Amino acid sequence: MTPGAPYPPGSGFPSVGVSGLIPIALDVALLRKTLVNGRATTTAIQDGEVLRDGRGNPQAGDKFKIMFRPNTDCYVYVIAIDGSGWAQGLFPSKNSSFSNPASKGKEYVLPEAPNAWHSLDQFRGVETIYVVASYQRRLDIEDILQKIAGRERAPTATPQQVQQPAIIPFGYGKAQRGLITVVSTDAGDAQITPTTFLANQAGEDLRVTRWFRHE
Repeated sequence: MTPGAPYPPGSGFPSVGVSGLIPIALDVALLRKTLVNGRATTTAIQDGEVLRDGRGNPQAGDKFKIMFRPNTDCYVYVIAIDGSGWAQGLFPSKNSSFSNPASKGKEYVLPEAPNAWHSLDQFRGVETIYVVASYQRRLDIEDILQKIAGRERAPTATPQQVQQPAIIPFGYGKAQRGLITVVSTDAGDAQITPTTFLANQAGEDLRVTRWFRHE
């Protein structure tokens, strides 16, 4: 899709909604960096897929990125919950040049540097990525992100292992196969097919859950 271009006729995604607003649509993909025959490759992660840590060596395990692209200018918030239930805000972030509101048709990849990836720690279990997109600034979410930013896990804590994904019910009205996009990383250019999620109606927030198993 050309940045800023409307979704094509027949795609199932309306171009105009009530009061001049369109339903928010968000292309979302989780990207995985892994070694195949000694060569690094980038592929899309499907919900429920297994990623493995480096068994004490973070550099040896699977790595991942998060990509999203909105169909309209909106506020986007991305929160990651690890296998022990530990929450971390990923977007917006003080460590990134990206900021809200997100721009129509722009592709956002987190972390943004081609050679930067999220690594898996020692806390295994179901890891969940929540994405919220809204026409309005969500001060409640921003307050939560501010409270959890920079906090550290207590060294004496014995975390529980998350066994089931915490799916947000009725977070979106429709999901379908998105348009192929090319993502450039230090593992080379990769053709990725994201999932496109559509809000229930114009003016309503879009809430997306993506998840994988960390083993």
